[in-house]
Amino acid sequence: MYVIIILALIQAISEFLPISSSGHLALFGSLLDKSNPYLDASLHLGTALALLVFLRQEVMEVIRDLRKLFGLALATLPVLGVAYLLKDQIEWLHQDQRVLWVVMVGLIFGTLLLWLADYRGVKAKGQLRWPTLRQACLVGLGQISSLWPGVSRSGSSTATAVLTGLDLVSSAKFSFLTAIPITLIVGGYSLLDLGSTQSQYSYPQLLAGVGITAISGYFILRYLIKYLARHNLRVFIYYRLFLIFVLGLMIVLK
Repeated sequence: MYVIIILALIQAISEFLPISSSGHLALFGSLLDKSNPYLDASLHLGTALALLVFLRQEVMEVIRDLRKLFGLALATLPVLGVAYLLKDQIEWLHQDQRVLWVVMVGLIFGTLLLWLADYRGVKAKGQLRWPTLRQACLVGLGQISSLWPGVSRSGSSTATAVLTGLDLVSSAKFSFLTAIPITLIVGGYSLLDLGSTQSQYSYPQLLAGVGITAISGYFILRYLIKYLARHNLRVFIYYRLFLIFVLGLMIVLK
Protein backbone atom coordinates (compact mmCIF):
# COMPACT_ATOMS: atom_id res chain seq x y z
CA MET A 1 0.00 0.00 0.00
CA TYR A 2 2.89 2.37 0.71
CA VAL A 3 3.87 2.16 -2.98
CA ILE A 4 0.39 3.33 -4.02
CA ILE A 5 0.55 6.27 -1.59
CA ILE A 6 4.01 7.30 -2.87
CA LEU A 7 3.06 7.03 -6.54
CA ALA A 8 -0.30 8.77 -5.96
CA LEU A 9 1.44 11.75 -4.37
CA ILE A 10 4.05 11.80 -7.15
CA GLN A 11 1.29 11.75 -9.76
CA ALA A 12 -0.62 14.59 -8.07
CA ILE A 13 2.46 16.80 -7.74
CA SER A 14 4.09 16.11 -11.09
CA GLU A 15 0.91 16.14 -13.23
CA PHE A 16 0.14 19.78 -12.54
CA LEU A 17 3.63 21.18 -12.00
CA PRO A 18 5.57 21.41 -15.30
CA ILE A 19 8.02 18.67 -14.28
CA SER A 20 6.55 15.61 -16.08
CA SER A 21 4.27 13.10 -14.36
CA SER A 22 5.01 10.28 -16.82
CA GLY A 23 8.73 10.76 -16.32
CA HIS A 24 8.46 10.71 -12.52
CA LEU A 25 6.11 7.72 -12.45
CA ALA A 26 8.41 5.80 -14.79
CA LEU A 27 11.46 6.67 -12.70
CA PHE A 28 10.01 5.97 -9.26
CA GLY A 29 8.11 2.94 -10.49
CA SER A 30 11.38 1.55 -11.81
CA LEU A 31 13.31 2.43 -8.64
CA LEU A 32 10.64 0.87 -6.44
CA ASP A 33 10.41 -2.10 -8.81
CA LYS A 34 6.65 -1.63 -8.76
CA SER A 35 5.97 -0.08 -12.17
CA ASN A 36 2.44 -1.03 -13.23
CA PRO A 37 0.57 0.48 -16.22
CA TYR A 38 -2.82 -0.31 -14.66
CA LEU A 39 -1.96 1.68 -11.52
CA ASP A 40 -0.57 4.56 -13.60
CA ALA A 41 -3.81 4.74 -15.62
CA SER A 42 -5.90 4.68 -12.44
CA LEU A 43 -3.93 7.53 -10.89
CA HIS A 44 -4.46 9.64 -14.00
CA LEU A 45 -8.21 9.40 -13.38
CA GLY A 46 -7.56 10.88 -9.93
CA THR A 47 -5.94 13.95 -11.49
CA ALA A 48 -8.92 14.31 -13.85
CA LEU A 49 -11.26 14.31 -10.85
CA ALA A 50 -9.20 17.03 -9.14
CA LEU A 51 -9.33 19.13 -12.31
CA LEU A 52 -13.08 18.74 -12.71
CA VAL A 53 -13.68 19.98 -9.16
CA PHE A 54 -11.12 22.80 -9.28
CA LEU A 55 -12.15 24.08 -12.74
CA ARG A 56 -15.87 23.42 -12.44
CA GLN A 57 -16.79 27.01 -13.35
CA GLU A 58 -14.50 27.04 -16.40
CA VAL A 59 -15.83 23.63 -17.47
CA MET A 60 -19.40 24.95 -17.39
CA GLU A 61 -18.32 27.97 -19.47
CA VAL A 62 -16.83 25.64 -22.09
CA ILE A 63 -19.98 23.52 -22.21
CA ARG A 64 -22.15 26.62 -22.76
CA ASP A 65 -19.87 28.28 -25.35
CA LEU A 66 -19.49 26.47 -28.69
CA ARG A 67 -16.43 28.50 -29.69
CA LYS A 68 -14.60 27.63 -26.45
CA LEU A 69 -15.60 23.99 -26.85
CA PHE A 70 -14.20 23.97 -30.39
CA GLY A 71 -10.99 25.62 -29.18
CA LEU A 72 -10.59 22.99 -26.47
CA ALA A 73 -11.09 20.26 -29.07
CA LEU A 74 -8.37 21.81 -31.28
CA ALA A 75 -5.99 21.74 -28.33
CA THR A 76 -6.66 18.11 -27.38
CA LEU A 77 -7.34 16.13 -30.56
CA PRO A 78 -3.77 16.29 -32.00
CA VAL A 79 -2.13 14.66 -28.97
CA LEU A 80 -4.92 12.08 -28.64
CA GLY A 81 -4.64 11.15 -32.31
CA VAL A 82 -0.85 10.80 -32.23
CA ALA A 83 -1.01 8.85 -28.95
CA TYR A 84 -3.42 6.37 -30.54
CA LEU A 85 -1.39 5.98 -33.75
CA LEU A 86 1.95 5.60 -31.95
CA LYS A 87 0.73 3.59 -28.95
CA ASP A 88 3.27 0.79 -29.39
CA GLN A 89 6.18 3.21 -29.85
CA ILE A 90 5.17 5.16 -26.72
CA GLU A 91 5.02 1.94 -24.68
CA TRP A 92 8.50 1.09 -26.00
CA LEU A 93 9.81 4.39 -24.61
CA HIS A 94 8.57 3.49 -21.12
CA GLN A 95 10.39 0.14 -20.90
CA ASP A 96 12.70 -0.11 -17.89
CA GLN A 97 15.95 -0.82 -19.72
CA ARG A 98 15.93 2.56 -21.47
CA VAL A 99 13.71 4.71 -19.23
CA LEU A 100 16.54 6.75 -17.65
CA TRP A 101 17.95 7.85 -21.01
CA VAL A 102 14.50 8.52 -22.43
CA VAL A 103 13.37 10.63 -19.47
CA MET A 104 16.61 12.63 -19.44
CA VAL A 105 16.24 13.52 -23.14
CA GLY A 106 12.63 14.55 -22.48
CA LEU A 107 13.64 16.64 -19.47
CA ILE A 108 16.28 18.49 -21.49
CA PHE A 109 13.84 19.31 -24.32
CA GLY A 110 11.05 20.31 -21.92
CA THR A 111 13.42 22.52 -19.90
CA LEU A 112 14.48 24.39 -23.05
CA LEU A 113 10.81 24.92 -23.93
CA LEU A 114 10.04 26.28 -20.44
CA TRP A 115 13.07 28.58 -20.61
CA LEU A 116 11.87 30.04 -23.92
CA ALA A 117 8.39 30.56 -22.46
CA ASP A 118 9.80 32.16 -19.31
CA TYR A 119 11.94 34.54 -21.39
CA ARG A 120 8.99 35.42 -23.63
CA GLY A 121 6.67 35.81 -20.65
CA VAL A 122 8.99 38.35 -19.04
CA LYS A 123 9.53 40.29 -22.26
CA ALA A 124 5.92 40.37 -23.48
CA LYS A 125 3.04 39.54 -21.17
CA GLY A 126 -0.15 38.76 -23.03
CA GLN A 127 -3.53 40.15 -22.01
CA LEU A 128 -5.85 37.48 -23.38
CA ARG A 129 -8.02 35.45 -21.03
CA TRP A 130 -8.96 32.75 -23.53
CA PRO A 131 -6.90 31.58 -26.53
CA THR A 132 -7.96 32.24 -30.09
CA LEU A 133 -8.62 29.22 -32.30
CA ARG A 134 -5.16 29.66 -33.82
CA GLN A 135 -3.53 29.69 -30.38
CA ALA A 136 -5.57 26.66 -29.29
CA CYS A 137 -4.41 24.78 -32.38
CA LEU A 138 -0.76 25.64 -31.65
CA VAL A 139 -1.19 24.47 -28.04
CA GLY A 140 -2.57 21.21 -29.39
CA LEU A 141 0.47 20.74 -31.61
CA GLY A 142 2.80 21.67 -28.75
CA GLN A 143 1.26 19.03 -26.49
CA ILE A 144 2.31 16.26 -28.87
CA SER A 145 5.87 16.58 -27.53
CA SER A 146 4.60 15.55 -24.08
CA LEU A 147 4.12 11.98 -25.33
CA TRP A 148 7.87 11.65 -24.82
CA PRO A 149 8.45 10.85 -21.11
CA GLY A 150 10.08 13.71 -19.28
CA VAL A 151 8.79 16.56 -21.45
CA SER A 152 5.65 17.26 -19.32
CA ARG A 153 2.17 17.74 -20.71
CA SER A 154 1.37 20.71 -18.47
CA GLY A 155 4.80 22.19 -19.20
CA SER A 156 4.59 21.85 -22.98
CA SER A 157 1.01 23.16 -23.23
CA THR A 158 1.59 26.06 -20.80
CA ALA A 159 4.85 27.02 -22.49
CA THR A 160 3.29 26.87 -25.96
CA ALA A 161 0.36 29.02 -24.83
CA VAL A 162 2.74 31.63 -23.37
CA LEU A 163 4.77 31.64 -26.58
CA THR A 164 1.61 32.36 -28.58
CA GLY A 165 0.88 35.43 -26.43
CA LEU A 166 -1.26 34.29 -23.50
CA ASP A 167 -0.38 35.41 -19.98
CA LEU A 168 1.00 32.78 -17.62
CA VAL A 169 -2.11 32.20 -15.47
CA SER A 170 -4.43 31.97 -18.49
CA SER A 171 -1.96 29.59 -20.14
CA ALA A 172 -1.86 27.34 -17.08
CA LYS A 173 -5.65 27.27 -16.73
CA PHE A 174 -6.12 26.41 -20.40
CA SER A 175 -3.47 23.71 -20.06
CA PHE A 176 -5.40 22.21 -17.14
CA LEU A 177 -8.66 22.34 -19.09
CA THR A 178 -7.10 20.38 -21.95
CA ALA A 179 -5.88 17.82 -19.40
CA ILE A 180 -9.45 16.86 -18.44
CA PRO A 181 -10.48 15.13 -21.71
CA ILE A 182 -6.95 13.84 -22.29
CA THR A 183 -6.63 12.13 -18.89
CA LEU A 184 -10.20 10.82 -18.94
CA ILE A 185 -9.88 9.34 -22.43
CA VAL A 186 -6.32 8.02 -22.11
CA GLY A 187 -6.82 6.74 -18.56
CA GLY A 188 -10.16 5.10 -19.36
CA TYR A 189 -8.88 3.57 -22.58
CA SER A 190 -5.77 2.23 -20.86
CA LEU A 191 -7.82 0.58 -18.12
CA LEU A 192 -10.12 -1.08 -20.65
CA ASP A 193 -7.23 -2.10 -22.89
CA LEU A 194 -5.17 -3.60 -20.06
CA GLY A 195 -8.04 -5.41 -18.35
CA SER A 196 -8.25 -6.03 -14.62
CA THR A 197 -6.02 -9.10 -14.89
CA GLN A 198 -3.08 -6.76 -15.57
CA SER A 199 -3.28 -5.20 -12.11
CA GLN A 200 -1.41 -6.55 -9.10
CA TYR A 201 -3.53 -4.32 -6.85
CA SER A 202 -7.06 -4.81 -5.51
CA TYR A 203 -9.92 -2.44 -6.36
CA PRO A 204 -9.93 -0.88 -2.84
CA GLN A 205 -6.21 -0.17 -3.20
CA LEU A 206 -6.69 1.41 -6.63
CA LEU A 207 -9.61 3.52 -5.36
CA ALA A 208 -7.46 4.68 -2.46
CA GLY A 209 -4.79 5.74 -4.94
CA VAL A 210 -7.34 7.64 -7.02
CA GLY A 211 -8.67 9.38 -3.89
CA ILE A 212 -5.20 10.38 -2.66
CA THR A 213 -4.31 11.72 -6.10
CA ALA A 214 -7.57 13.68 -6.42
CA ILE A 215 -7.46 15.30 -2.96
CA SER A 216 -3.77 16.21 -3.00
CA GLY A 217 -4.03 17.31 -6.65
CA TYR A 218 -6.84 19.74 -5.83
CA PHE A 219 -4.79 21.55 -3.19
CA ILE A 220 -1.72 21.61 -5.44
CA LEU A 221 -3.81 23.26 -8.18
CA ARG A 222 -5.01 25.96 -5.77
CA TYR A 223 -1.45 26.71 -4.69
CA LEU A 224 0.00 26.62 -8.21
CA ILE A 225 -2.44 29.15 -9.69
CA LYS A 226 -1.73 31.57 -6.82
CA TYR A 227 2.00 31.04 -7.28
CA LEU A 228 1.95 31.67 -11.05
CA ALA A 229 -0.04 34.89 -10.54
CA ARG A 230 2.97 36.34 -8.66
CA HIS A 231 5.98 34.47 -10.03
CA ASN A 232 7.47 32.96 -13.19
CA LEU A 233 8.52 29.49 -14.35
CA ARG A 234 12.11 29.70 -13.14
CA VAL A 235 11.80 27.49 -10.05
CA PHE A 236 10.52 24.63 -12.24
CA ILE A 237 13.39 25.15 -14.68
CA TYR A 238 15.90 24.91 -11.82
CA TYR A 239 14.24 21.75 -10.51
CA ARG A 240 14.37 20.14 -13.93
CA LEU A 241 18.06 21.02 -14.29
CA PHE A 242 18.71 19.39 -10.90
CA LEU A 243 16.78 16.29 -11.99
CA ILE A 244 18.79 16.11 -15.23
CA PHE A 245 21.99 16.18 -13.14
CA VAL A 246 20.71 13.39 -10.86
CA LEU A 247 19.67 11.27 -13.83
CA GLY A 248 23.06 11.78 -15.42
CA LEU A 249 24.73 10.46 -12.25
CA MET A 250 22.35 7.48 -12.15
CA ILE A 251 23.17 6.60 -15.77
CA VAL A 252 26.93 6.88 -15.20
CA LEU A 253 26.85 4.86 -11.96
CA LYS A 254 24.38 2.23 -13.17
